[in-house]
Formats: sequence, structure tokens, C-alpha cells
Amino acid sequence: IPAISSGPFTATPLGLVVQGNPDFEIWQAYGRGLKVVEGAMQWVRGDWLNYGERAYGEMYSQEVESGEDYGYLRNQKYVADRVQMSRRRDNLTWSHHQIVAPLEPIEQDKWLDTATEKHWDRQELRHQIKLAHLDNLPPELRGKYRVIYADPPWEYGNERGVGYTEQAAHYGLMSIDA
Repeated sequence: IPAISSGPFTATPLGLVVQGNPDFEIWQAYGRGLKVVEGAMQWVRGDWLNYGERAYGEMYSQEVESGEDYGYLRNQKYVADRVQMSRRRDNLTWSHHQIVAPLEPIEQDKWLDTATEKHWDRQELRHQIKLAHLDNLPPELRGKYRVIYADPPWEYGNERGVGYTEQAAHYGLMSIDA
């Protein structure tokens, strides 16, 4: 892994190397920069991955998907892609944004604004979103259930098999993907 240099400072995988004798203001500015980057690493990695996918296609896939931590990186890529930079709130954690990433952009803004105004931690944000979605369900579907049973009209790939004609005559069948 290459080192990253900025002025008299070089960050390496093993620590910081300081060249010369920088004055206090330069040292202070570098420290402030570290705070910004430290809090933004998931965003930086996610944006980096999204750029790599757009710019390098197959080479990106071979480089990134072969890594041991691809699942972790894939999550950062997903959140950074779903929550555009203009929607990100620097006063909320990465986890707040991760929670709203599956929502539509207008909903993301609504929930992130509310979390900011009400000083919600990530657990409270998750809880409030869950409650709001439950409120949108018909009354007969609200509550907790130990079992949810579903019997979709699967297409088993047995077009010539026993029962296929009977199934298709009574209802439309669905592929596994559908």
C-alpha cells in the first residue's frame, strides 16, 4: 500500500512520518484534515468504488470483488450511491445514512432532517422509520407474527410435468426472479 503525502506529513500503513520541522499552524491544519477524513472514510471509500465501477468496468470488478472484505466495501458503495452527496448530513453518522439508503431521495431528506432536529441516534431513527411504515399498513396486517406463510405461484420448470397444465389453467405462474 503506497504512502499518502501532504506537505511535510506522510501517512504510511504503519504510522505518520514527519519531514523537517513544520510550524504549529501546519501541524494543526493537518490534524483538522485528519478529523475530516476519519469521519468520512466510509463515504470516501464508497465514492471511490462508485467512480471505479463507472470508469474502469471489468478491471474494477476484478480488482475489488476478489478482495476479502468485498461485502463490507459493497455496503459502502451502495450507501454512497444511494445517498447523494447533496443529501448527506455532516452532523449525522454514517449509520444514520445507511438506515435511509433504501428509501427514495425525498424520504431520505425527510428522515435525515427529522433526525437532526430531534437529535435522534441511529437506533431511534430506525425505530421511527419502522413505526411509520407500520402505520401505513392496513390494520389487519399490523402487529407481530411468529410465522408468515406465503405460497407464490412458482414456475417449477416442469412445463411437461404432472400438474403444470392444471396450475396454469387456474392462475398465472411466476418465475423465481419475479
